This record gives sequence, structure tokens and C-alpha cells, in this order.
Amino acid sequence: MFEFNIYIILFTLMVVITAVYFKIYRTAMAVTVTYFIFSLLTYISPDKLETISIKNDRDTEQTIKEETKTEAISNSRDSIVDSFEVQKYLESSPANVVNKLIDDIEIRSFKICKNILVEHRKPIGVDTVFFIQDTDKLFCFTGISNSSSETEIIKHIWKYQNAIKASISMEVSPSVYWRCWSQKQINDTQIGKWSVTVIDKYDNILGERYFIVK
Repeated sequence: MFEFNIYIILFTLMVVITAVYFKIYRTAMAVTVTYFIFSLLTYISPDKLETISIKNDRDTEQTIKEETKTEAISNSRDSIVDSFEVQKYLESSPANVVNKLIDDIEIRSFKICKNILVEHRKPIGVDTVFFIQDTDKLFCFTGISNSSSETEIIKHIWKYQNAIKASISMEVSPSVYWRCWSQKQINDTQIGKWSVTVIDKYDNILGERYFIVK
């Protein structure tokens, strides 16, 4: 809608008429062109410019929302990837490797005894209480299951009153029941509480037995 000041219109008409009267046609043409340019600029009102600005703002806001949504999806995917990497890392950590090795070694039989029948690899005189007048040495017999494909190393650690008196290493070949044993001399001053702890090559405890010497 054209909303012009009446004084501007009258002034323009007077200039055009005067120019035509004095045959100044170029001036009349210039004034007319200027008037139409002014009319065109006036037609594009500030309200229309504001509407265009609002539309651009909305488009910008929509673009920001879409970018934010895309970034959130990307972050979510990164989180899933990180979780997967972390899981892989945990599965390959030394602690888990040790656990798998421990699972390969299992004590099937664990006995403290007075002697070993070597030809049959069988413990003799199994007990938890021993008398010093009956024996001067004791044996620790273990039957081990080694499900791995490699020979493993274990230790029998003999303790008297919680103090280590002997640490004996031995090999355990791949087998469902590998029998091995160790022995410890006992003197008459070592009366009291004893124990034997079996550990693997990583010092993980596989088993423990307590006994008393009287």
C-alpha cells in the first residue's frame, strides 16, 4: 500500500510541470525517475524487512538445532565406540590374563601325609594332626589339572607359625590329573600350627591346607 506525504507529491508535480513549461525535458525526466525510485523504496516498508529478518532468524535457529542433533548423535556413537574399546582393553588386561591362567590350573587333590607310595604315586597316612614321635618329615601331595597346552610352574610353600620354612617349585605338565609332591623335615622344636600354600607362577593362591604337629 502506498502511503506518501502529500507535500512530497505536490512538490514533485510542480517541479515536473515547471520543467515541461520551460521545455526542460531532461529535468522533467530526471525528476520523474527519482520519484518512481523513491516510491519503490517506500513500498518496501520496514515491516517487510523485519518479516524477512525473522524468517532468516528462524532458519538459523533450525540449522542450529539440526547441527546440535547431529552432534548429539555423533557423541552417542563415539560413546559406544569408547565403551567397546574399553571392553577390549579390559579383556586383554594382565589381570584377566592371569584369571584365565588360573582357570587352566585346578587342584583336584590336596593332602598332607606321612609318606608317598612312589610306585603308585599315592599318599599314605593322610591326616590333619601329626605326632613328632611318629615321624621326622611330612609330605604335601597335590593332584593338579592343567588344561593348558603348556607346562606350568607351581610352588608348595611350607609355613610354621605363619613363617615360611620352605618354598618348593615343581612343573605341572598338561594333564587332567598330574600328581606331584614335596616334603619337609620336622624337628621336635617345631611343634604347633603348620600350613602349606600352593601358588602359581604369578603368586596367585590355588589352595591351602592347615595341620598341627604335636
